[in-house]
Amino acid sequence: MKRTILFGIAMLMATAGIVVSGVNWQPALAEELTRVGGQGEIDFVVVPSDLQKNSNLLKMACRRYTNKHTDYFCKMLMWTDKKDVPKRLPMSAQQLKTQFACYDFNLSTGLNRLRILRNGNVVEEL
Repeated sequence: MKRTILFGIAMLMATAGIVVSGVNWQPALAEELTRVGGQGEIDFVVVPSDLQKNSNLLKMACRRYTNKHTDYFCKMLMWTDKKDVPKRLPMSAQQLKTQFACYDFNLSTGLNRLRILRNGNVVEEL
């Protein structure tokens, strides 16, 4: 009985895209976010395909990225394809249209926001 319940929990977690990491039961991400460009304090990032499908995992990956790179402020603009990433700001209309997400973190104001975009418009905010 216990094995069946544990197996069921493991299957639910796998279906949700969560992998258990160590004994802390924290989600482990198969891929990390990598900076491919940027300007000033704004990072340009390509989102791995496994994170494009799950906004909650993407937000956790953004927070993990922020923890590695800064303690107080982070702004990331994200695309699904490296060819769409701008070399510098301002972006072209096409680059804005293909932008996948934007993440903002500011420790002093408490801001921790991920916005998913489609054709330049916000379709989901976490």
